[in-house]
Amino acid sequence: MRAKLQVDQEAFGGDAERFAYIYARLEGTAQMMSSAFYAEGSKLGFSPDQFMDYMERRYGDPNAKVRALDRLRSLRQKDNESFASFFPKFENELANSGGGSWADIVRINYLEGTLNDTLRGYLIGIPISQRTTTSTQSSS
Repeated sequence: MRAKLQVDQEAFGGDAERFAYIYARLEGTAQMMSSAFYAEGSKLGFSPDQFMDYMERRYGDPNAKVRALDRLRSLRQKDNESFASFFPKFENELANSGGGSWADIVRINYLEGTLNDTLRGYLIGIPISQRTTTSTQSSS
C-alpha cells in the first residue's frame, strides 16, 4: 500500500485523498475496526503515514522480524543449488529481518554461514577485506 501511494502520489490530490484511499481499500472487519480512526482523520491532518502505522500496529505481525531472523539463521544453500538462485532467497530473508541496515561485515558473515561447503571452500584464504572491496574495484 505504501508503495502504491508513493508511486501514484500525483494521481492523488493530497493527503486527505490518500487517507481516504487507504480506508476505501479495506474490507469487512478491517474497515469496520478502523472506522473510528478514519473518522478522526481531520484531527490527524489526514496523514496517510499515520493511518498506515495504525494499520501496521493493529494488524501487522509483531514477530515477523524475529521469525525472518530465525529463517535467515537456518537458511542453507543446497549442494546442487546455484548461487544465482540461492542469493535472492538470502536477500529476501535479510531484508525481512531488518538486516539491510547492518554493517557489511555482519551481512557477509551471515552470507558465508549460509553457503554450501563447495562455495565456502572457494573463499578460504581470501581475506575478508578483499572480499568486501573486490566488487567495487572490479567495476572501476
